[in-house]
Amino acid sequence: MTGTETFTVLSSEDLDQVSGGLAVWEDGYGRWLYYREFSPYMGQEALNSYRDAWKYGFRAGESFKKSTMRNTKKLRQFGIFLLIILLSTYLPQTIGLYVAIILGLGADVYSLILTIGLVGICLLLIWWLKKQKMLFIFEKKSWNWSTIFYLFACYVFHQILGNFWVRYAHLINARNIHDEYFTVVLSNGQPTFLSTILSFVLPVIIGPVFEETLDRGYFMNTFFPKSKYYLDVILSGLIFGLSHLILSHRDPISLLYYSLIGFFFALVYRSTDNLRLTILCHSFFNFLNHAKPIWIFVYNYIYYRFFR
Repeated sequence: MTGTETFTVLSSEDLDQVSGGLAVWEDGYGRWLYYREFSPYMGQEALNSYRDAWKYGFRAGESFKKSTMRNTKKLRQFGIFLLIILLSTYLPQTIGLYVAIILGLGADVYSLILTIGLVGICLLLIWWLKKQKMLFIFEKKSWNWSTIFYLFACYVFHQILGNFWVRYAHLINARNIHDEYFTVVLSNGQPTFLSTILSFVLPVIIGPVFEETLDRGYFMNTFFPKSKYYLDVILSGLIFGLSHLILSHRDPISLLYYSLIGFFFALVYRSTDNLRLTILCHSFFNFLNHAKPIWIFVYNYIYYRFFR
C-alpha cells in the first residue's frame, strides 16, 4: 500500500456518543475511513490487527467486484458473438428467399440479396470491432515462406477430409430447412451467370473473411486467448462446426467434418497470429471445392474454341 496512512485512537472524551474509544484509519488513495469502538486500553498491536483485517476485507471485496464485472462483460460479449452467428447464418438466406417468393423473382435475385446481406453484416462486424478497439487483428504481417507450407497443408487436409466426406456420404443429411422455399424460387427463375459468379464469390471471398474475422480474430482474442489447454482452439473449432448445422447438415458426420475444419484454421491462427493468412487458407480451402468444375470449364472452352 502506498500513500499516506494514519491510524489513531480517539478517546471517549473526543466523542461523547462513543463509549471507550474510536479507531480511525485513512489511506492516501481514497481516504477510506474505518470506525470501530475500542477500549481506551487496547494496545497498538491489536489496533494493527484490526487495520490489516480491514485492508484484507476491503481488497477481497474489490477483487470480487472486479471479477463479477469482468465475468458479466464476458457473458455479454459471448451473447453478442452468438447473436452475430445466428443473424449472419439465418437472416440473409431467409430474407432473400421471402423477398424472391413475394416478388415472384428467381435465383439471381435471391443470390444478390444473400450477398448484400452478408456483406452488410460483415461491415457491421468490422464497425463493432472498431468500437471494441480490436482492429489490430487485421495487422499486416511480413510475408515469409511459411505461407507456402500452410497452403500446402491446407491442400493435404482438404484431400483427407474430402475422402472422409465421400466415405460417409450416405450418413450425411444435406437437407436444408428452406428446401421448400428454394423449390419455389427456382420455379420462378433458374440460376444464370450472375448466380454462378456469386456462388463462387460467397464461399471463396466473403465467407472466409467474415468467418475468420468472427471465429478466429474476435473469439480467440476475447475468450481464453493463448489458453494453456488450447481452449481457444477447441471452442473456436467447435462453434465453427455447430454454426454450419443451423440451416442444414444436421448430423454427427457433418458436425465432425466442419469442426475439424474449424480446428485446422484455429491452429493456423494460433501458430501464426496472422488473420490474413488464416483468411487466405480458408479461401484456398473453399476454392479447391470449385477447382475441378473451373478446370473442366476452362479445358472445354479452350478445346472447343481453338481445336474444333
